[in-house]
Amino acid sequence: MCMSIFFSTFVPEIKKEIGMMRRIGHILCLVFCCVCLSAQDHARAQERTLEQDMLAWPILDGPAEYIGGTRALWQFLHDSITYPQDAKEKHLEGRVVVRFRVAKDGHVDSVRVHQSSGYEPFDAEAVRVISMLPPWKPAWRYSPQGRIYMASTYTVPIHFKYPETATPNP
Repeated sequence: MCMSIFFSTFVPEIKKEIGMMRRIGHILCLVFCCVCLSAQDHARAQERTLEQDMLAWPILDGPAEYIGGTRALWQFLHDSITYPQDAKEKHLEGRVVVRFRVAKDGHVDSVRVHQSSGYEPFDAEAVRVISMLPPWKPAWRYSPQGRIYMASTYTVPIHFKYPETATPNP
């Protein structure tokens, strides 16, 4: 009889406390899991931020180079440009600024007129000649993983001078 009074009085309270302890245990487990996942997300975010920072700040250790140097680039442009016949007849001169990209593998692409001369044949000839450029040494920079080759953008002015007065660009 004494035992039944004990069980009838204390067992429901013990069961309540056990249930509450389980709930607290579940809550603590959830909090622990959230903290662990948050720490993993933070570590991943820091890794992504480092990669994004490296891409967002394209500080180059070595810019792209025309093979042979700047003088060879100007000589290539001088030798490759064909002065438009119509411009010769009209004694026209002009300056076209062309922007292009040197890709990671050194090939020239995305050639476009940045500043027009106002005369379409000059613009077309400038784009044609820049598109013919042979591969360059690509731009690069150091990273913790080693040397990384990167695409870079260049802007080049091309002067069209009437053939009788023409001299190579400096």
